[in-house]
Amino acid sequence: MNHWLLSFAVGILSGILALLCGGFVAVACVKWYRISSFEGESGYFVVFLALLAGFLGLVIGIITGSVILKGPSGSLLLALAWSAGIVLGLSAFVAAISWWFADISPKIDGDTLTIEAELQLPKGQTPPAAESGYSYLELHSIAGNTVRRTWPGDLHPDQARLEEGRWIVPGEVLLFTGRGNRSLLFSLIGQDPRGFLLPLPARPDASFLQWSDWMPRAPWPGTEAAFRFRLRKNTPPPPEPSYEEINQQEPGEKLARLTNLDLDAPTADWLPYLSGAEGEEQRRLAIERFITRSGFRKELGEMLVSDETECATVGLRLVDQIESDAGLVTEVTAVGQDLVERIKAFNATKPEDDPSYLGAADVSLRFGAWMAAVRSLRENAGGDFTPELAEILKLSRVRPDSIVMRQDVCRVASYYLQQWAGIESLPGDPPPR
Repeated sequence: MNHWLLSFAVGILSGILALLCGGFVAVACVKWYRISSFEGESGYFVVFLALLAGFLGLVIGIITGSVILKGPSGSLLLALAWSAGIVLGLSAFVAAISWWFADISPKIDGDTLTIEAELQLPKGQTPPAAESGYSYLELHSIAGNTVRRTWPGDLHPDQARLEEGRWIVPGEVLLFTGRGNRSLLFSLIGQDPRGFLLPLPARPDASFLQWSDWMPRAPWPGTEAAFRFRLRKNTPPPPEPSYEEINQQEPGEKLARLTNLDLDAPTADWLPYLSGAEGEEQRRLAIERFITRSGFRKELGEMLVSDETECATVGLRLVDQIESDAGLVTEVTAVGQDLVERIKAFNATKPEDDPSYLGAADVSLRFGAWMAAVRSLRENAGGDFTPELAEILKLSRVRPDSIVMRQDVCRVASYYLQQWAGIESLPGDPPPR
């Protein structure tokens, strides 16, 4: 009995080791075989392979432990060593086989590579019009006389150029593998495809970053197509600075960016400054500059009813920064009516169709900014807004399942209706803070 318990213990430890090894190999295979993450495909693959490896490791450990522990010099430590060795050896073997058969992109300086190729058409032949159909370039990996895998690329008849009486059509395709012989297939719509063997080693060096000669090399008649190629490193762009890095920049740098911002730049470029995301000092300066833009009043009216929540809320909070007039009262009243329609739309939504209550969150942000504009216009321009506020309050009571709607809309609306119009809150309304 003790023998089987020890064998099972060896199996458990061996299974854990195999689970980890299987996971590492599976993660590598996801990269080597370009397994898509769409709908969690790559994640399921890793989990399945790791669990399978763990089960096999359990079996290997139990069998190995049973055999060794039965021997005259068998010991638990020896059984563990043997089972671990078998698991590690098998994992290394599977990883090596997987790597050998994978299509791994060659690299130069750590960057993957794209083949830039140009097709030189025979004398007297012209490329098809770009709108006449689909042309393409393919890279083939060849084993023996068989195309084992193909990778699609792009061919650009619209970028063709005329040199020395012959048309040249550019294209590009990812160098997806170092396996086998490689060939390029140029297919121009309305013409027979043209294929060429690609004189490229499995692991090319930096010399291939320069254009090759035209191939096939002379003597090659001008009545036949030719091609040339070079490699281009797919160097990733520098990462965008993080929010923390931006915030760590000196205030003078932020202020300089705002000062240098063109006064006629699109509204979207101004929003980070107008919203206060770049700091209060930048917000004050941005407002001072923004309200001097040509056509600002018309632009502000468009901002108030924008479908972009940030744009609408920033516009509403700008209302108390400019001289109040009857036009602003009319426009902000229209925003109140727009809020009524948005709440109606939210109320008509089933909870299962909006489990995160995004509709309520959008209403909450817009309503908070609207109330800031309303308070300013009631004080400075004689606006009323109580009819819209009363309708908003009525609708905000329909969905008690939304905490945001109750706390951010119903609570605030009921408080101000009581203050401004003497309308008492209902017993179920959230109390003011």
